[in-house]
Amino acid sequence: MGLFVCVILIAGYGIEAIMYRQMDNRRAHVLEDWPDMHDLHAELVFLGNSRTAGHVIPEIVCQGLAEPCYNLAYDGYTSQMGGYRLEYFLDHAANHPKAVVVQLDLSFCQGDGRQDNYPMKDGVLRYFFLDQIGINKYYRHYNNWRELDAFIPLLRYKGYPLIFFKHLLGWNRWDRREKKGFWHTNKEVGFQLEDAPSDKNVSLSLCGIDSICHQNNIQLIGMIPPSPQSSYRPSNQKLDSLSRFLHVLDFSHLFENHESEYFYDKAHFSLEGAKVFSRALNDSLSYLVQPEVEKEGELAN
Repeated sequence: MGLFVCVILIAGYGIEAIMYRQMDNRRAHVLEDWPDMHDLHAELVFLGNSRTAGHVIPEIVCQGLAEPCYNLAYDGYTSQMGGYRLEYFLDHAANHPKAVVVQLDLSFCQGDGRQDNYPMKDGVLRYFFLDQIGINKYYRHYNNWRELDAFIPLLRYKGYPLIFFKHLLGWNRWDRREKKGFWHTNKEVGFQLEDAPSDKNVSLSLCGIDSICHQNNIQLIGMIPPSPQSSYRPSNQKLDSLSRFLHVLDFSHLFENHESEYFYDKAHFSLEGAKVFSRALNDSLSYLVQPEVEKEGELAN
């Protein structure tokens, strides 16, 4: 029995080694971008979920601003993961950013900003074994974390055969680096929200993002992407409270009266909508984040 277990483990480690080589510098899932932060140089970064990842186009948003910038938003997660992502960026990037733009809406910050279970395990399980890049500490807080995934080869692939074969074959579908973290899946628009939520006076939490920025002298800016009937916009009371310590850019009404032309579901809009939103965001950020050349000119005067 002992010999059989040893043979299985040796075979498992061998397959792990093959997949490690196959996936070197490759991304088989949109959430496999953690290593992209290693030695990354960015002066302006964006935090949020898919409403930022798929709508903030750095090439448009950061035109004329303090380049370079990067979209660190993480699909499916909340402000809890946003704080983890910012912490990881500060530990591994080439520099600390001058400004952080955080998605300040109900889909990202509602309640205590935490999730009981982390979504889309297939998107991150690649790195769990032997804690390859040091992200396991961010997932141990979730109820669906399984400690044995970090020590037993291939166990984390149980229930996820598709991602196993993608890793084994060296699939490289989701490399976000060329677009500076941006990704988008375009779908047919025409969505209309029948009933907007009536009670939006719920608590909001940035899960330490504000504290991290304060401790590292990083400018923090809040951003509210458009949503049908402003359904993800926090209440005026909550926004007034938040605006006391950070500037809030509110684009909730950007597509008002034209929502069916841009939205394909209650949270996401088309690529054309992303371009419109990114241009509006660029206009607003130009007053808050100035290029170094301009700042030097002001000092000289």
